Amino acid sequence: MGPALEYTTTDDTGTKATAQKLDTFKGVFMPTALNVLSILMFLRFSFIVGQAGFLGTMSLLIVSYALDLLTVMSISAISSNGTVRGGGAYYMISRTLGPEFGGSIGIVFYIGQVLNAGMNIVGFFEPLVDNFGKSAHAEHGHGWLPDSFWFVFLYGSVMCLICSIVCTGGSKFFSRVSIVIFMLLGISTLSIPFSGIVRSIFGLQAHAWQPSWETIRDNMFAHFTRGAAGSESTQRETWRSIFGLLFPATAGIFAGSADSGQLKAPSKSIPRGTLYGLSLTFCLYTSVIAVLAIGVPRAHLYKDLIILQRINLTKYLVILGALSTATFSTLCGINGAAKMLQAIARDDAFPFLSVFKYGTKATNEPLLAILITWLFTQLVLFADINMIASAVTMTFLLTFAGINLACFLLDVSSAPNFRPSFQYYSWHTALLGFVWSFLTMFYVDGSIASAAFAFLATLFLMVHYFGAPKNYGDVSQALIYHQVRKFLLRLDSKEHVKFWRPQILLLVNDARANLNLIKFCNALKKSGLYILGHVLITDDFTKDLPEMRKQQTAWARLVQLLKVKAFVQIGVSTDEVWGAMNMCLSSGLGGMKPNIVVMSFFNMDTYREDRAASQSIGMKNMPSETGTSATERTRLLRSDSEEIQKERDFLPTDVCRKNPPIGMQTYVNIVEDVIASFNLNIALTRGFSNLVFPEESDKQYIDLWPIQMSPATGADATGEILSTNFDTYTMILQMGQILHTVPKWNKAFQLRVMVFVEYKDDVEEERRRIQLLLDNLRIDAKLVVLTLDNGMFDGYEVCVKDCKEPRRLRPVEEALHSQSWWKD
Repeated sequence: MGPALEYTTTDDTGTKATAQKLDTFKGVFMPTALNVLSILMFLRFSFIVGQAGFLGTMSLLIVSYALDLLTVMSISAISSNGTVRGGGAYYMISRTLGPEFGGSIGIVFYIGQVLNAGMNIVGFFEPLVDNFGKSAHAEHGHGWLPDSFWFVFLYGSVMCLICSIVCTGGSKFFSRVSIVIFMLLGISTLSIPFSGIVRSIFGLQAHAWQPSWETIRDNMFAHFTRGAAGSESTQRETWRSIFGLLFPATAGIFAGSADSGQLKAPSKSIPRGTLYGLSLTFCLYTSVIAVLAIGVPRAHLYKDLIILQRINLTKYLVILGALSTATFSTLCGINGAAKMLQAIARDDAFPFLSVFKYGTKATNEPLLAILITWLFTQLVLFADINMIASAVTMTFLLTFAGINLACFLLDVSSAPNFRPSFQYYSWHTALLGFVWSFLTMFYVDGSIASAAFAFLATLFLMVHYFGAPKNYGDVSQALIYHQVRKFLLRLDSKEHVKFWRPQILLLVNDARANLNLIKFCNALKKSGLYILGHVLITDDFTKDLPEMRKQQTAWARLVQLLKVKAFVQIGVSTDEVWGAMNMCLSSGLGGMKPNIVVMSFFNMDTYREDRAASQSIGMKNMPSETGTSATERTRLLRSDSEEIQKERDFLPTDVCRKNPPIGMQTYVNIVEDVIASFNLNIALTRGFSNLVFPEESDKQYIDLWPIQMSPATGADATGEILSTNFDTYTMILQMGQILHTVPKWNKAFQLRVMVFVEYKDDVEEERRRIQLLLDNLRIDAKLVVLTLDNGMFDGYEVCVKDCKEPRRLRPVEEALHSQSWWKD
């Protein structure tokens, strides 16, 4: 029976003991060195040196390694800042930039690893075909290996299958295979400079081995041609094409972190092993390039791809090295891609990948992920090695950019917990690595780079809309906090009139009774500050602390349920007046302070009903005696099902303890303190329980009834007439215009300004004056001027003109019969 599959819910790898995990040498250094030492060194370095020359090739190599070094510094900083679990680059990016960036870049890098594995399989058989293929040696009759396209594809399929089976053996078996390959590849690579030295010292002749100053001078600078051996383009080679071919030979720096879940100490092993591996491979690459530039004439570099075999003491060492590096890179690509796919699937970044999160029970090896990776690698075998190399370059550069961006944002966000033990980095190096990677992508191939970013954006949106919500504590919150704090300090507390907007503090006692008002103020705020303020009345703060915390949670859930953009502030006080005062004092932060306090208008009838109900039921028991038990309401509060909430018409604040109704004197004291003590605007609202919102309304207008301007009290320096309540008048017009800019309200209604004068003779003058004001304020509104003496207003006729007609007197009597002043 095969190994059982199970899903481990933790991020751990499932290994049983630390002793089974890998150290720096086996877990990071060897994979990095072996993966960076690419098959391209044996197959295409002669072509690259022939086109770019010694100085050009070394320049491109230094550029590639400089980008590698910058990225390794970022990897080292992130990995040495805490626990790094399975997934390598994906884990680092997703836990830093969030699941959207992590999932999208992770999939791109997965594709890059699959392409890299396929490229090495294709490259594995190129030296075999060149040396033993029937077609290559048809004229001599020495070839014995069938080398038609489908035969080569068959060889590649067999090798792909064998490598995939090896990957199922686990990281420990993989590391044992790596040791053997590392030894073979090291001997093979060192044999190249060793052969050159031996041939030069002892004068051993070889085909195309002609070391001289003339050869060095001829190979020093770039000389691009077309149609050279190894070229797949009909055009002359360029720096872009050569760099796109060379860069994948240096980009295997993630091999050590790909299996980070199997390391004993990832935060220590990844920086050390990766840097040591890069140093070794750079020295080996430099020695091979130097041998080619010193001893091989340029003509041979143009036409002979197996020139390294010809100048070596024995060609079989070069063949062995090519096969070794191709084998390991294939193993590393399939294994690393499968591990990353498993990590992505475990995080539910893409729901359709969830099947790949399962691993073996003993060692958590991702068998299903290896299977699908094997299938994708099979498809890559149809492509050409140069074409694959260009695609690998794009995917690796995109991953480099993601890692550097993650490190940069972590550093500039000043997150207190970002304290990596690796100190040889800064935000400058991370930013340089990000920009360098980004620009290099478009330098190599702008069209493929654009397609890569479009694909990345598509993946980003898929994770955002379809992925399971995750709270990784990513850097976005730290960045938002950092920027908000910085700009709040710069925000002037004295807002200029040109940029005035309502910043609302809505004082609410009962959320259910004020639902429409809460939604209306959300539309009225116009991207300004909106605070929902509620005061808990208590004589014993310690005793009612749990109630306060429950109310904070309930009001926060109410904001989410209603989808209003408001902050919640819960106050605690012994009485309503002090509670409201403290709310006005403490609301807001820095220059973002409320400038308008909104309260419901005092309703005497509602006050009497609430008071009678509170006395008969008892306020402390009201939540559990309204037809639903406290246990049931708590269950509903915690339920995430919107259907249940809609069915029961339940609000999260329904479970909260209600304050006793406030009296008229308390209400007036609050209004007085807001105006006189805090010098804030106050808006008293009435009738909002009957408000019909735009999507359901058949009305045409938003009516503005500004307070009538007082008679002129003076003039300013320009001679303009001033009024004592001009600010109040214009503020009503301004708030109406702000409400009208909200798309739903703008689409459904027009603005209409309603003003009145006492006598008909004043109508035209008032119309001219208000229209001029509207024009100056740039408010597009219909203007209606009403008169009081037109006989339409019974109250005016009775109260002012002392009319005694029964038809006019009757409605006034019905409205004012309960008022003592009217009886007198």
